[in-house]
Amino acid sequence: MLTFNKTYFRLASLIFTVEILIALYVHDKIIRPYFGDVLVIVLIYCFIKSFFKNKSASSCFFCFAFFIRNRNASVL
Repeated sequence: MLTFNKTYFRLASLIFTVEILIALYVHDKIIRPYFGDVLVIVLIYCFIKSFFKNKSASSCFFCFAFFIRNRNASVL
């Protein structure tokens, strides 16, 4: 079901801003590659929840599957 949730959208916008700041100003070997990846998963989850009213478990599964696919693609 398609709905709009302001709280999740604001949280997704805030996390996206943090991601941009990390990409522009943090150049280390811990925060950018690992913490940035974790934030992307939370960002995707919040973005999905801001537009779709579905079960949290299905959103979590989709985000985890997306993360695993991208992580495996980056290794190749």
